[in-house]
Amino acid sequence: TLGARIKRLRTALNLRPAELARLVGVPPQYIDNWENRGHRPSSRYGTLLSQALGITYEELFTGRKPTNHDELSKLTITELLQRAAQATAALPGYEVRRFPLLGEIAAGAPFEAESNESLPVATHVPRGTPDNCYFLRVQGDSMLGDGIISGDLVLIDPDTDPEHMNEQDIYAILLNLNDVTLKRIRRVGGVMWMVGSNPKIAPIPLTDDRHGEARVLGRLIKLERYYH
Repeated sequence: TLGARIKRLRTALNLRPAELARLVGVPPQYIDNWENRGHRPSSRYGTLLSQALGITYEELFTGRKPTNHDELSKLTITELLQRAAQATAALPGYEVRRFPLLGEIAAGAPFEAESNESLPVATHVPRGTPDNCYFLRVQGDSMLGDGIISGDLVLIDPDTDPEHMNEQDIYAILLNLNDVTLKRIRRVGGVMWMVGSNPKIAPIPLTDDRHGEARVLGRLIKLERYYH
């Protein structure tokens, strides 16, 4: 199957799922969905995935003509990232853009959002991505089930309609005017809940009196992870 093929090629390159996700520019949960849950990558992600794994798009989806992975396995993460970046830059409808890093966001308990950190971060995004997107740095582990860990940068699209939120998407939520947290939003019995993907972190009602009025800042559209 395609999922088994992705896992085999990733393993041959000695890549962890999170590392492959970084190369492709997706949350690590996408890798699990592709490898274990029968999901198929879109044509854009399929192209990026095949480049990251060192094979052609056709080879990835058909299983024919495997690449010499002994040679690829000798590449460093930096070299693999460079290959993926070159492949991404060549994609039609895709471009390198810079967005500001505005501060930190809790993947756990809400915390104060104030930060003096504001610097541009370059990333590959589809053409037409809104100019007002911005990065936040993750703290905490409540989204660990999605492979989002402390230190990750999440790109937030603020053009989000609160009336039409998808329960599968992940959102940045402002509480008490200065607390920011990263969660999914689920409706259960008429109550809106902020839900993480770490079973150790309890859901929080969106209208919890302890956190005051909540406002959705935007939707997570990309994750960046840097290896030092």
